[in-house]
Amino acid sequence: MFHEARKHALCLAIIVQISHVNAETEPVPVVGITTGIDQTTGKVPPRMNINTLEQDGGPKWDLLIRGLDVLQNKPEDDERSHFAVAGIHGMPYISYNGVGPVSGGSGGGYCPHQSPQLISWHRAYLVLYEQLLSTEVQRLALEYTGDEASAYRAASEELRLPFWDWASDSSLPPSTTRENITVNGPDGKIELHNPLYNYRWQTYPMNETQFPGQGATGPTTTRNIDKDLQNTNGLLRDSVASIEIWSCILRRDRRMMASMAGSGSSFEAPHNVIHNLVGGSFVSLDLTAFDSLFLLHHCNLDRLAAMWTASHSDDAIQTQPFSSQGLYSTAKGENITADSPLKPFYQADGKTFHTGRTVATTETFGYTYPDIPGPDQGRTKDVITQINQLYGGFSAAKRSTEVPTARREWFVDIQVDRADLPLPCSIEVYLRDQLAGRTLLLNMPKTGLAHDELSLSRVTNRLDTNHSTTKFVERTLKNDLHVQVLKQQDHAGDSFRGDYYYARRERARVLVVDAHGVTFRAENARYGRTTGGTGS
Repeated sequence: MFHEARKHALCLAIIVQISHVNAETEPVPVVGITTGIDQTTGKVPPRMNINTLEQDGGPKWDLLIRGLDVLQNKPEDDERSHFAVAGIHGMPYISYNGVGPVSGGSGGGYCPHQSPQLISWHRAYLVLYEQLLSTEVQRLALEYTGDEASAYRAASEELRLPFWDWASDSSLPPSTTRENITVNGPDGKIELHNPLYNYRWQTYPMNETQFPGQGATGPTTTRNIDKDLQNTNGLLRDSVASIEIWSCILRRDRRMMASMAGSGSSFEAPHNVIHNLVGGSFVSLDLTAFDSLFLLHHCNLDRLAAMWTASHSDDAIQTQPFSSQGLYSTAKGENITADSPLKPFYQADGKTFHTGRTVATTETFGYTYPDIPGPDQGRTKDVITQINQLYGGFSAAKRSTEVPTARREWFVDIQVDRADLPLPCSIEVYLRDQLAGRTLLLNMPKTGLAHDELSLSRVTNRLDTNHSTTKFVERTLKNDLHVQVLKQQDHAGDSFRGDYYYARRERARVLVVDAHGVTFRAENARYGRTTGGTGS
């Protein structure tokens, strides 16, 4: 049985005051992949975990690496090249698919952040890249002959983009840390520059007109994570805790789940953590998409959102309007709904833009994820079971039928005005001198309120909250909780260095969850799980 959780709110809110030359005459439509689909059942191939794909090796792995290599070496003015598609996200600020700037737009890239369109837009982006990759790998598969031919052709039809599951294993995938890589070609083993390691600019020094202010950028994309892999992987594991993912899964409102524009936790927050902690050019929204790690990163964000949608089947699309902060081809103040265009991505007719409604399901584009059952199976129940196994609730939770001891979970709600902060930045919450949690804001948008919700369990557990009174913990948090804002560099420099722009105690709103084990409000019960006692 689920118990009603009691929440004690301290009056504490952290309010920090403080064109490509078109190689195509026709648009490149976003249609997905139609190969590899079971013609009898309609089952579509899954996007696989990058580590699993590498460990399995074989034709799919060979074709993935070779296909990415081909796209990265296509001429920059080819709209089907890695350079052209990556440029849709940020720099260079030029048209793609003939979709130009609008009056009242931001003058930046097409990509929306801190917006309910975040996940929908990136889904269309990834599908575009995936279908271009599929075209190349199917062509490459024809080069293999003899006994290998059929295996490589089948693999080319089934291959989809892989994902990096930073929510359960936030170590950087080993395949992305090697500068060179060896795969099987049609005539034996071949060594390639690893396209998962970095992207080498074809024009260097970079064109100042296309990439203003990026003169200090080196000949390749960069990650500061590469400089101290062991230490940085520890930072990733510490920052992308499953408890934050679990909190996002519990969101019943799609806008809150998808974006920091809504109150509480969202998938955008851990997404930002990854960008910032990988560092280098990966932290810059203008340059990040040129690094193929971006594809793996956002495929996982897409996967988490797909899992959320499968377990919230009645909330597959955006239901509340949102006012745009302005994009390359979207005016500031434009009303954004589920039917607003996801520019510059056209549907099959090459005339009608995709919308949040048209990209609501992954199967539409010929892919799924291993964690999501087919539509004819017990979808909601099975997805929730999978979520529990991967990210199952709070770390200290009981996972058996034994009677749980009473315990409390504490959270801090964060609301900041982006215009008052030195973007990109890290907002770090401390209890005395112990880091309790952090959230990170990227360099765009420049204005608007951002929200997050952080668990304080890593520090409150040390207070022995099972034996301390609620008043004692409240008093401790009120007296000793403070926030610091650390400026992050938004270019290829060292993003782990910065100056504390703002450092003093602020009042924060802390929520206490008190129940037999950790339970959830009755309306959340079917999406969560108890951590002890009986439940259904």
